[in-house]
Amino acid sequence: MNTSLKKLGEILVEKEWLSSHQVEEGLIVQKATGEFLGRIFVNRGWITEDQLLEALSEQFRIPRVRFEDLEIDWSLAGMFAPSLLTEHTCFPVSLDGSQITVAIANPLDAWAVSALEDQARLKGRRIKLVLATLEEIAGALRRHHQIALEKVRKSLEGGHDQ
Repeated sequence: MNTSLKKLGEILVEKEWLSSHQVEEGLIVQKATGEFLGRIFVNRGWITEDQLLEALSEQFRIPRVRFEDLEIDWSLAGMFAPSLLTEHTCFPVSLDGSQITVAIANPLDAWAVSALEDQARLKGRRIKLVLATLEEIAGALRRHHQIALEKVRKSLEGGHDQ
């Protein structure tokens, strides 16, 4: 993963979204809990989810997307284990040649990134990560579930006509 030389706390202080004292306090909490630092800042209401993603985008050089601006290929989700998508809050949004763009809320979730890459490789594809909010990805997961249920319902109704 291509990261900048700056740490998350430095970026947030530079943007004047957090004070150095808040970063220090967050680091103390992180050491005690093992929780991701950015999540600590959001959960305490010190920054918004959007601010966190903007800072992570800068730190990891991963583009930030908004689902409202995307044309999602709903069929791509079928290429990945549902448990991977739901447990790690990630969602495939588009296919460009052999590259699947996957939205993820936490670029530090190494297990999820590795599993996404492994599953894509089995299909002869590679992964490109983009950042999206937990809420956006959860909404896409719910919508995909609704689409799948509708297909099953239609299939069952069609079977009764025969």
